[in-house]
Amino acid sequence: MSPLDTALMWSGFAAQVGLVALLIWRRAYKRLPLFCLYVLWSVISDSLGFLLATRSWNSYSHFYPYEMSLDCVLQFCVLVELAWSVLKPLQSSLPRWTVPAIAGLVLIAGVAVWPISGTTLMHGLPPEWHFFLRLRQTASMLQILFCVVLAGGSHLLSINWRDRELQVATGLGFYSLVSLAVSLLHAQMPQVAHYHKVDQLLPGAYLCALVYWAWSFAQQEAVRQEFTPQMRSFLLTVSGAAHSGRIALQGNDLRGNRRG
Repeated sequence: MSPLDTALMWSGFAAQVGLVALLIWRRAYKRLPLFCLYVLWSVISDSLGFLLATRSWNSYSHFYPYEMSLDCVLQFCVLVELAWSVLKPLQSSLPRWTVPAIAGLVLIAGVAVWPISGTTLMHGLPPEWHFFLRLRQTASMLQILFCVVLAGGSHLLSINWRDRELQVATGLGFYSLVSLAVSLLHAQMPQVAHYHKVDQLLPGAYLCALVYWAWSFAQQEAVRQEFTPQMRSFLLTVSGAAHSGRIALQGNDLRGNRRG
């Protein structure tokens, strides 16, 4: 392990621990429990991965795919949590199935970008590694897309860069963008010997995201603004139309069952 690798590893670990302390201090687990769980899991998984790597590289190579899969699942849950948190001004007026609907939309977006993620991987990988890395790149693309949509619709959603949701999404989006860039470079590099130099960008980007999150949560949280009347009316109309359609479908099923 080079001095730069060692510095990045210990700096990242210190930033993770500091961020966990800030999240507890700010009681962020009450508003964003899944994001807090994701950060805590990162501390545990990185520590366990380091211990396994120092003992046996074979043990770490078996641990890494499963760690990466759980990491992607948590990232998916964080995106759903952020989307639901953005709708906080209207949560009391929205139906109970809104969260499953959001999860379904994020899942549909993941299915849509899945074919694209396969083009960013280098050739010659074992089949199981190809699947796990493709899963990670799909999660990265979802995070970038989510960050762009959230930033682009920030005015309509009455949020700004001081809101926790956009801060968390920005950190995830930045790290995911670097992760995709590294994958593209891997796919284009003919010499494996240069892979490690490119890989060093990942812990550096993750460290930047951790420092940004720590700085963000160290600041006082902005008072959340209410939606504009137009946006509130639009969201309630969409949820009401979906609710009416669901009732109509249930009524048709009941009539069909009676006929049978």
